[in-house]
Amino acid sequence: MPDEQIRPIVERALTSDHYGHRRSAIKVIALSEGPAAALRSLLLREEIAIERRQELVNVLPSFVRDEQARLPFLYSFIEDDSLTPFFRDVAATFAARYGSRRHMDTLVDRLAKLEELPLPIATATVSVLGHFRDRDLGDRAAMAVKSRVSSDASDAASFASVAAIGMTSLFEMDIFQSGALRPTTFHLSITAWRELVDMWIDLEPKQEGERLRLLISAHELGVARAAELIEQIVVAIDPDDTKWDREDEYGNTISSALRVIRAARRLLPREVALRFILARRPNVPNDGVEALAAHGDLEALTQRLELYTTIKEWFNRHAVTDAIETLSGQLGVIIMETATGLRVQEP
Repeated sequence: MPDEQIRPIVERALTSDHYGHRRSAIKVIALSEGPAAALRSLLLREEIAIERRQELVNVLPSFVRDEQARLPFLYSFIEDDSLTPFFRDVAATFAARYGSRRHMDTLVDRLAKLEELPLPIATATVSVLGHFRDRDLGDRAAMAVKSRVSSDASDAASFASVAAIGMTSLFEMDIFQSGALRPTTFHLSITAWRELVDMWIDLEPKQEGERLRLLISAHELGVARAAELIEQIVVAIDPDDTKWDREDEYGNTISSALRVIRAARRLLPREVALRFILARRPNVPNDGVEALAAHGDLEALTQRLELYTTIKEWFNRHAVTDAIETLSGQLGVIIMETATGLRVQEP
């Protein structure tokens, strides 16, 4: 534990509503002698809100700087029966992420047991499959998840997302459920996961956003029909519908769907592209501009020039400006600024 003189300050900071204070307290504990003992003491303090103690567990790897000491450090938490099972399971997912095959095998063996392995632990387990490249482990995980999910479309969307990560990337999960993605060759068990996610497409989730996320993950896993199904949804979407305030506030999912359509070389109608260009969600307009750019003709450029004059939101206008510059260069035309806006210079 930190020096007794600052211990009360650290503990008070851990319970603060200010994230910066809590983060500073975590750094102090990490720099102390014997951070494992200090952490264990704090995790057992029931007067500290469970959410605050969970924050400590979520960043376990940050408490040990010596890479050789990291796994023994994590093992000490996994094997501590005095800690809650969830805390110990989080430590186990970190151990798997850092290469412990023993703990990965145990987690995969428990994947099908809904009452034993909570969804956050189960999805984290699947997301780090990329660190273990053998087909048997990945296939076992797919079979376990197939049994677990059954007809729950919401869980299917969650598992499809992490399966796409585990099958195509190395997930450097240095914070629980968060970290960098490093693209790598496809996992040897990608076929099993592709077939499973393809089957889930026929489930009916309660929310359109869940279905869209499932289809995006299916496309990433190589499901052939996913791009066409994504296009069918996207063509009908009103990105400013208030239902997306809850499901996709900033437009991340809609933006990803538009990128899938572009990557699949599917051409959206101009009026659909314009709808996304004018969307209020900040991550959508640029992909709408790209959808219009795919038409690549003078009419598309003229539409952009008109948009530049009428659009007021800075993020929409910035996207349109970049697109005008790109497409005018491709078409070999010069754009002039006039008192009323932009226009193509006559030859």
